[in-house]
Amino acid sequence: MPTEKILSQINKSLIDYKADFLPKSMTQPYKYFIENGGKRVRPLLSILTTLLTNYHTNTDYNTYIDLANSIELMHTFTLLHDDIMDDSPLRRGKPTVHIKWDNSTAILLGDMMIGVAYKKLSKYSHLKKFNEILTVYNDALIIVCHGQALDIDYNYRNDIYENDYMDMIDKKTANLLKASIQIGALASNVNSDNYQILSDFATNLGLAFQIQDDYLDLFAKGKDFGKSLGQDLIEGKKTLMIIKLNEIAKGNDKSIIDDYYKNNGCNQDGVQVLINLISKYDIDNYVKNIFTTFYQKAEQNLEIFINNNNLQNNIYSTELKKLLTKMINRNN
Repeated sequence: MPTEKILSQINKSLIDYKADFLPKSMTQPYKYFIENGGKRVRPLLSILTTLLTNYHTNTDYNTYIDLANSIELMHTFTLLHDDIMDDSPLRRGKPTVHIKWDNSTAILLGDMMIGVAYKKLSKYSHLKKFNEILTVYNDALIIVCHGQALDIDYNYRNDIYENDYMDMIDKKTANLLKASIQIGALASNVNSDNYQILSDFATNLGLAFQIQDDYLDLFAKGKDFGKSLGQDLIEGKKTLMIIKLNEIAKGNDKSIIDDYYKNNGCNQDGVQVLINLISKYDIDNYVKNIFTTFYQKAEQNLEIFINNNNLQNNIYSTELKKLLTKMINRNN
């Protein structure tokens, strides 16, 4: 299937980039981090968007691998630095780079990643809308840092509400998914109407993806989820579930969530206590309904794009639909 072939080439190219990470003290942690996996949703969405919006030509997906991977490198750059700021011990079930090596190595590796990302991006300066692509890319980098700053800020505030959370994840997660799809669309010169539909699709998809990710941090059913269950609680994250629990908990339950806020997180023993409270107040289903609604909006956006452009039988519209279904139904 096209998606499997594209994903294989995305991963192969990312590994091949190790030649850009010198000396050996950088090559080893880069290879370790990249080979530890990842969903590669962002570069895949970027390439599928380019192929879908360039349907009238025989575009080779290999042509756009480096463009798509420039976004994935930006994403991995943020993960490396986020892990340090959150003092996360694991990433996809393995020790994080700053734990396996040290903070300096992880910081420098992240810096090199964003540099290599721009190197890959610059290969596409011949594209008609490259200046717009560059603007989207630069804005995405600034906005994701803004989102991370809000995430850190929220750790020290008690007055965080649902709209604050939505603003933060819009900048931190939906932003990069949107940039991936926008850059893929700009690479094939889409018109402004199609560009807006695809941007809306990406925003709804990104919001759904992050809310679902927070939900799965506590309720994942599979063993292959990318981090230890409850890690967000240990790190003191103000996820939507915690925000709602703080709003509606009563009596002794409110005292427990008050302690969570006061201590900026909980220990391992406290994770199950908070999970039980979230279930007790039916917050898990409340949150599940929210990310399901955003996925439904994303599906509607995609259908509008497909119908407006008569792409019902296009192989890449089919692949995008399959990818969306897979994201909706993930359990880990």
